[in-house]
Amino acid sequence: MNIKSQLIILIIILIISNPAFSKDKNWKKFGSSWVVANSLATTASGRVNPWNYYEFTNFNSLQSLKPFSTYTSLEIDSMLFERVDSPVEFIIPFSITDEGKGWLYKFYAFRFSGNYWGINQVSLIYSDRIDKTKPLATKNNTFIKEIESSKCKIKYGIMNNYNIVFKENKVVLYINNKETMSVSLNEKQDGGYLAFSIKNARISIDKIVLKNDNKTIFQDLFDEDSIQIKKLQVTREPAPKEDDAKKPE
Repeated sequence: MNIKSQLIILIIILIISNPAFSKDKNWKKFGSSWVVANSLATTASGRVNPWNYYEFTNFNSLQSLKPFSTYTSLEIDSMLFERVDSPVEFIIPFSITDEGKGWLYKFYAFRFSGNYWGINQVSLIYSDRIDKTKPLATKNNTFIKEIESSKCKIKYGIMNNYNIVFKENKVVLYINNKETMSVSLNEKQDGGYLAFSIKNARISIDKIVLKNDNKTIFQDLFDEDSIQIKKLQVTREPAPKEDDAKKPE
């Protein structure tokens, strides 16, 4: 085997062994790049470029690649930092429903909002399409309904624990083990996709844990890169032959 062949094999091995190219991924991203290092998933930027489809595509977001079956609690440890504008908004969507071909318009979420000093309000919101007769790919066809809101106090630059607990038709939010909101809904939450979204600041996520009663059914501690990277396939086309090229003798 010549040196060139050995180098090619070595490069292939390095690519395959890179965690970023592992098949075992949990998330897809929208907006900013995410960096997984030191057991944290962190946005590279606080700026956003809205896509104007479902709400969390207007944020820098992670969305689960698959839906989850019924769960009774969703826990996340995260830190907001480097505010770039106001208002800062951080949303934790849950019970996200696939309306077909991966379009995830319908969901509930806790939305945290604040200003220069920190996060000062949390709301439970509901989002869906405005006109369901229009194609799924229609932009700017969503609404946000605020169900209930409450004051809260979350500082930037500090890791905080959020725990969302589902009890029959009720959803309860705990921040750092303190009950912050308890809201009754018209429908029982039966699982679905998850997402975590931020705009006008950066976020580092330390862990995400889903439980059904006391049993952990999913967790991501970001010890490895679990964010899907879309790969572009590049092909090399042969150079066209010149019409006046001299034929070999």
